Amino acid sequence: MQDDDAPSLHKYLTNASDKEKVAVLLSAVRLARYNCITVLIVAGSDPFLKLNGENAVKCAIRENDMKALLLLVDQQLPADVVNKKPVEVSRSWYDDRKPADEALFIAAGLADVKAVNVLLEFGANPNSCFYYDDEFLLTCSTLVQACLAPSRHLAADSVLANAEAVVRTLVNAGANVNRRCSTGLTPLHWAVKSGLLQSVVLLVEAGADVNAQTGALGRLTPLMMVARLNSDHGLAVVNALLSAGADIDSTNCSYATALNYAVEADSLPIAQFLLEQGANPDGRVSAEPPINTTPLYEATSIGSRAMVVLLLKWGASVNRTVERIPLHNLHFTVFDVALRVNNFELVSVFLAAGFDHACAYKVVCEKIDALCSKVPVGMTDLLSLDDRIRLQRLQKLHGELSQPQTLKQLCRITIRRYTVSPRRLSDLPLPSALQSFLSLDDL
Repeated sequence: MQDDDAPSLHKYLTNASDKEKVAVLLSAVRLARYNCITVLIVAGSDPFLKLNGENAVKCAIRENDMKALLLLVDQQLPADVVNKKPVEVSRSWYDDRKPADEALFIAAGLADVKAVNVLLEFGANPNSCFYYDDEFLLTCSTLVQACLAPSRHLAADSVLANAEAVVRTLVNAGANVNRRCSTGLTPLHWAVKSGLLQSVVLLVEAGADVNAQTGALGRLTPLMMVARLNSDHGLAVVNALLSAGADIDSTNCSYATALNYAVEADSLPIAQFLLEQGANPDGRVSAEPPINTTPLYEATSIGSRAMVVLLLKWGASVNRTVERIPLHNLHFTVFDVALRVNNFELVSVFLAAGFDHACAYKVVCEKIDALCSKVPVGMTDLLSLDDRIRLQRLQKLHGELSQPQTLKQLCRITIRRYTVSPRRLSDLPLPSALQSFLSLDDL
């Protein structure tokens, strides 16, 4: 393709299909044939029409050819191309005919700082919205597209640093920091999810709602999203959000808090930080509607001893019941859950932390009776190996529960009942060894 052979190119384009025109346009961009690019655009070649997943605008950005990029967005498409609205491409600039806006959207998704700056100087609107998923017809703003870049792996290895720079540029250009994508997430949600710490701080300073909840996706706040990620940047983002005024005990549609999400992800550092910052160790405060989970219940379900001990140290209620099957009015405690999954290590932890011995004794008796009822009386040898092992452990636990609690145990349970947080315990004028015992450090 010769750059000065415009007549031959005109002749070829006379009977060329849309896809053939796009193919030639892509070649012109890759070869930096600027006169050909102008001829092709005037002839109706659509710079946004994709061929094998690539269009001319994206190609120019990847090639770092800003001259070609400006030629692609500066030319006025013929009316028949604009009004055609081909199925292969989804965009919303037909009415006002601003292809630079969509080019900016693409550049933001690629975290290309240079292209973003060039297009903004050209006059592109940072508040336009386009489809970022052609299959499900999901739309988002250019700012959200920039925050999405790291999680979509569309850019180079330096995507995080570049995405931070693009977000900063867009915000400085007047991008709306609270404009949601069609799934109900704000730019702050996506910045949190992508690990853009600098952007989180910048968005909050620019007026982003730090307690914004997702719409149809469970009413998650940015704090909940980062708590469940269990990533390297999570603790720093949590700190930034709390410093900006995030509600630490805000609940989602299932009445779970950020602490619930940290426990579910088994993120011990984030869970501890949330507790240190004042998170309720039992999750939500209100008992209405009936509670269907607590952080301690979730920690028990995943078998995380370290998380269980952490929550107990910060005053999580070991005797609280959870309504798991509302229609049948079935309530369970963490002791029930630990027994159900044969986690006798956690059973011992709960008893040491003050689980009601009378209730525990009753539950253990019921479990023993249920196992023995599988075979004729006195013939437990007929049980399966797993059942025999479980029965032996239950009988041992039954013997322990038959003994009265020691005075030392009763004192710890009683004192902790009235001083449920480490801070209040540390205020008591007690020897360090006793402080450690009361704080459950022996667990």
